[in-house]
Amino acid sequence: SSPAFRVLRMLRVLRPLRLLTKLEGMKMAVALLLEALPRTVDVFVVYILFLTVYTLLGVQLFAGTFASCTDPSQLTHEACEAVGASWENPSFGSFDSAGSSALLLFEMASLEKWW
Repeated sequence: SSPAFRVLRMLRVLRPLRLLTKLEGMKMAVALLLEALPRTVDVFVVYILFLTVYTLLGVQLFAGTFASCTDPSQLTHEACEAVGASWENPSFGSFDSAGSSALLLFEMASLEKWW
């Protein structure tokens, strides 16, 4: 199995793309997808802008506020550490950093893993 054969084998994946040139319906579908691409990019850019604004807003307003003690009887950080429990963020995420905030907002917008 020489590298040249591996390259040829990988190129076999492109065989179905020949159908795009032979079937008129597929040509039209691809042309319509390419025509809609600029508008789709515009929508994506607006979504990213909104996500960025609300990510920063979430970090500013809610950073550090979702954490709680693993021992439900302890309500403060100091009391939690005094009994040997840990002060943790909930499993669904937090607004402590921009990355976790953006991920949490994306999950909420897509309704994935959001209870």
